[in-house]
Amino acid sequence: VEKRMEETTSRKKDGKKIHPIQVGCEFAGDTGLLLASREGRESIDRVSKEWVVRYMKNRGDACAEAATFLLQACGVISMAFSASDIEQSGSDELKNRVEECIKDSGLENILGGRGGKHFKQDYKEMWDKIIRELGKSGTFDMFVVEKIVELTIALSTSAVREVRRIATLTV
Repeated sequence: VEKRMEETTSRKKDGKKIHPIQVGCEFAGDTGLLLASREGRESIDRVSKEWVVRYMKNRGDACAEAATFLLQACGVISMAFSASDIEQSGSDELKNRVEECIKDSGLENILGGRGGKHFKQDYKEMWDKIIRELGKSGTFDMFVVEKIVELTIALSTSAVREVRRIATLTV
């Protein structure tokens, strides 16, 4: 678990501040995809290409990273999926674990507040870029698509509104 002790803002070329995700929150797993979605298109382009390289090396770990990104966008920052979770667990089982984590740890407000509208657009752009870059790389297979779609469908039936909202946004 990574402790976020300093503000994660950066500046765009036009000098405007980017709203920080949270200060002092503990994030489980890698936050690269989430941070890039908060920072905008330039970061999205770079990070999506880096993710495809990781996918070509180890598709299970990269798929787990993408699924964790989906969780983080929902506001679930205290849980991360592993490759074995993605490969061996059913999507309904994963959804139940997510809901248990939410009961225990709560949610962070990732989507709301300043920058929420832009985050929605950039979140969708991140998924689009990941799929496009995967297709360009010549290594496109249905593994990541099937796993993320299964998880998204399961999360869309969640009792937690914020989770359903991001699952709908992801589709």
